[in-house]
Amino acid sequence: MRFWRNLSCVLLLLLCSALSYEYWLCYRAQTPVNGKTRLPGLQRPVEVIRDAIGVAHIFAQNFDDAIFAQGYVTAQDRLWQMDLLRRSGYGELSEVFGARALEMDKEQRLLGFKRVVMRQERNLSPEDLHCLQCYADGVNAFLQLHRDRLPIEFHILRYQPSAWLPRDTLVLNLWIGKLLSTSWDIDLMRELIYKKLPRQLAEQLLVEFSPNDVLVVGSDSSERPMSRLGAFPVGSLENPFLGGEKASAFGVGPPVRDNPPLHPSSGGECAFSPLVVPPQGGMENGLVDSLEITELRRLLAPYTPGEQKESMGSNNWVVAGWRTAGGMPILANDPHLARGAPSLWHMAHLNVPGILNVIGVAIPGVPGIILGHNENIAWGATNLAPDVQDLYIEKIHPQDQNRYRLNDSWQEMEQHQEIISIKGQKPEVLRIRSTRHGPVFRELEGRVLALRWSLLEESISLPIASNLNTAGNWQEFRLAMEKYSGPVQNFVYADRRGNIGFLNAGKIPVRARGDGSVPVPGQTDDYEWTGYIPFDELPRSFNPASGLIVTANNRIAGKSYPHFLTHQWASPHRAHRIQHVLETKSRLKVADMLQIQGDVYSSANEMISRILLEALGRRREVPSRDARTVAIEEIQRQLENWDSLARTDSVGTTICEEFRQTFLEEILKDQLGEDWKAYQWFNKSTLVENLLQTRNPEFLPKKYSSYDSFILACLQETSQRLKDRYKTAEPKQWLWGDYLPVEFRHPLGQFWPLTKLFNTGPVPQPGTPLTVKQTSSRVGVSMRMVIDFADLDQSVNNITLGESGLVFSRHYRDQFDDWLKVQSYPMLFTRAKIEQQRRSTLLLVP
Repeated sequence: MRFWRNLSCVLLLLLCSALSYEYWLCYRAQTPVNGKTRLPGLQRPVEVIRDAIGVAHIFAQNFDDAIFAQGYVTAQDRLWQMDLLRRSGYGELSEVFGARALEMDKEQRLLGFKRVVMRQERNLSPEDLHCLQCYADGVNAFLQLHRDRLPIEFHILRYQPSAWLPRDTLVLNLWIGKLLSTSWDIDLMRELIYKKLPRQLAEQLLVEFSPNDVLVVGSDSSERPMSRLGAFPVGSLENPFLGGEKASAFGVGPPVRDNPPLHPSSGGECAFSPLVVPPQGGMENGLVDSLEITELRRLLAPYTPGEQKESMGSNNWVVAGWRTAGGMPILANDPHLARGAPSLWHMAHLNVPGILNVIGVAIPGVPGIILGHNENIAWGATNLAPDVQDLYIEKIHPQDQNRYRLNDSWQEMEQHQEIISIKGQKPEVLRIRSTRHGPVFRELEGRVLALRWSLLEESISLPIASNLNTAGNWQEFRLAMEKYSGPVQNFVYADRRGNIGFLNAGKIPVRARGDGSVPVPGQTDDYEWTGYIPFDELPRSFNPASGLIVTANNRIAGKSYPHFLTHQWASPHRAHRIQHVLETKSRLKVADMLQIQGDVYSSANEMISRILLEALGRRREVPSRDARTVAIEEIQRQLENWDSLARTDSVGTTICEEFRQTFLEEILKDQLGEDWKAYQWFNKSTLVENLLQTRNPEFLPKKYSSYDSFILACLQETSQRLKDRYKTAEPKQWLWGDYLPVEFRHPLGQFWPLTKLFNTGPVPQPGTPLTVKQTSSRVGVSMRMVIDFADLDQSVNNITLGESGLVFSRHYRDQFDDWLKVQSYPMLFTRAKIEQQRRSTLLLVP
C-alpha cells in the first residue's frame, strides 16, 4: 500500500512539474511591452504605445521604421499564427501536424502557390519589395531577439520557425483569395443539375434574382434578357449634392468632363460591345465534350452541402453627412469569416508625421492597414465573389498521359515534382502537371480537368493596394484601387470632405464564349479568356442621391450592367434589412450603426412563420395523421407569440430554421434523387421562399396532394428532428441559442487538456445565417468597425477575441464578451486620446 501511495505522489509531482514547466513557457513567451529594446535595422527610434485592449500605436519618424515596427509588434502578438498561415498557403502543414494535414497540403501544392509567389516576388516594384522587406526585417528582428521565448505552440509541436520572407506575405494573399473566390466545385454542381433536370427547373434551383435585391449600380428595368445583354444609356440625372455633376452609367459619378468612366457613342449609349452570354450548363455542353453524370458524381463525392456556402459573407455600408447627427459621413464594416483562435484580424495604428497616419486592422503577416481610415478617407470591404475560376476539360493523348490536345496538335504538359515532408513519416512525392490553362486539378478517363484562376495569373498579387493607406481623396483612392490585385471586393468609401462612394476592385475575366459557370472544352480557343473587365468599367458609385450605399454579398449590379460578374449572389435579406433601417432612421450615430450590426430580426423566418401558421390554420382541411399532435399544437403557440427576432431564447427561430432545411431537403430529394447532397447555393433561401409563396406544382413531391399537406408533413418531420436534437419533446425547450453555439477553436484545441486552454466557448449566440448579425456554427462576424468623420476618435472597432495570440496574455480573449454583446472600443486616433488610454510604452531604438 505504501508503495502505491509513494508512486502516486511521485506521479502527481511529475505532473505538477510538467504543468508548471508548460505554464512557465506560456508566461515566458510574453515579451516586454515596456522599456527599451535595441533592434538592428531601425534608422531612428520608434515609440510603441499599447492601449487598454493591447492595440499597438506605432509612432515612427519615417515610413520604413513604421513598417519595420509593425512587423516586430505583430510577431510579438501573433508569431505562431503567422507561421501557421504561411504554412497553410505553401502546403507545409504536414511537416508539423503529420498525416492529418496531408490532403490539405496536396491541394495547395497542386495550386502551386509557392511557385506563383516566387514569380510574383520577382515582378514587384522596388518600392513594394522594399516595403515587404522592411516588414520581414521587423518580424525577423523579433525572432532573432526572442528565439528562446517562442509561443507555446512551437514547443508543443517541437519545431522552430524559419525567417520571414517578402514572398510569405504574397502567399497570404493567395490563401485569402482561395477562401473568398473558390467556385470550381459550384461549376461541377451546376453541370450536374443541368444534366439531370429540364433547364427551366434547373434555373429555379439556381435562382439569381429576388424582389428584395438591393442594387448599387444599374437597374433591372431593361427588357433585354439576362442571356444577351447589350449596352445601356448613359444616365443624366442631376446630382444636387455635387453642384451639377451627372450620374454615370454605374451610378452617380465624378463630372464627365473630369474622369468619364464610359465613352458615350453618338447614339447616346455606352461604347461597350454587346455582351453575349450563351446558354449555360449542359444545354450548351451537350453539343461538345462534357462530363458524364457518373464523372460529376465522383468529382463531387468529397463535398457535402455546407452552411458556409450560404453563410460566408460580410456587411458594409456608408451614409452621407446629411443623414447623420454629426453632419459627416459614417462608414460601417463587419466581415464574416470562418471562426478560429487567435482572431484573424490584428488591430494596429501607424503614425509618421506628414507621411502616414492610419488605423484599422491587418492580417498577421501583412504590412499596412487592410480595412480602416487615415486622416482623410475611410474604407471597408465585402466579398463580391465573382466567377474567376474556370474548369477546362483537356483531352489526353491515348499513348502519352503527359500530352494534351490543343487545336490540331498535341502539346506537352509542364511537369514538376513536389516533396511534402510529413512529421513521423517518409516524405510523399507529388507529381504536378499543368496545361496552358493551369494545374491539372482532377483526373478522368482519357481526360483531365485543368483549373484557370485569375489570382494564379497575376504578375503581382498584394493583399493591400499600394498607396491606399496614404490616399487623401476619392481620386487617389481610385488610383490606388486600380492597382489592387487581391480577391475582388466591394469597397465602400467616405472622406472628410463629405463624399461617399463605392467601387469594385480586382480582376474579373472576360470570356470569348460562355460564362465559366460549367466546365468547358479546353482543346480549342473557343472558351478562352480574352482579358479582364477594365477597371473603369467595374461597378462604381459616387455620392448617390440616396445618401447611402449598402453591400452584403448580395446582387449589387442590375441587369442593365453590361459585364458578367457571377450567377451566384448571396440572399438579399441582410442588405435589404440594413437599407430599410438606414432609410427609416434620421440623425444616425455610431451607436445606431452598432445596433444595426447586431440586428437579429429575421425577415426570412418571419415569412416562413406566417406560411406555417396559415397552413396550420387550414390543417383540418388537410388529410394528415400527424397534423394534430400535441407538439404541433405547441409549435403553433410558439410561432403565434414569436416576434421574429433570432434571440438566444427564441423557439420560433429554431422551428423556422429547421423547417427551412427540412423543406429544402425534401424538394432536392424529389428533384435530384441520390444527387441531392451535391446542391449548394448561396441564395438557396430565395428558392425556399419562392416555392412557399408561388407553390409551383412542378416542385411539389408526387406523394403530396397539395402544398399545405407537404408543408405540414415537413413541419412534423421538423418536430421529430428537433426532438432528437434537443432530447426533449417539449418545444419550449428548443432554444435557438443552443442550436448553433459559438466556439472559437485553436488548431491545437482539439486535443485534451489543451481544449480549455486554447479554445473559447461554446456559448449561446443570437442571429441566423440570414440576419444582419450573421451567425452559423463555423462562420460569423470577424470584426466590427464604425468610422465617424464628425469625430474620428469616436470611431469604434472590435475583433472577436483579442490582440494577442499568446494564451496567457490578458489580451488573448479580453474582447470576446463585448464582441458577443455587440459592444465595441474606441479607435483611438489622436495623440491626446491615446495618452489617456496608455497602458505601456516600448521604445524601439537602433
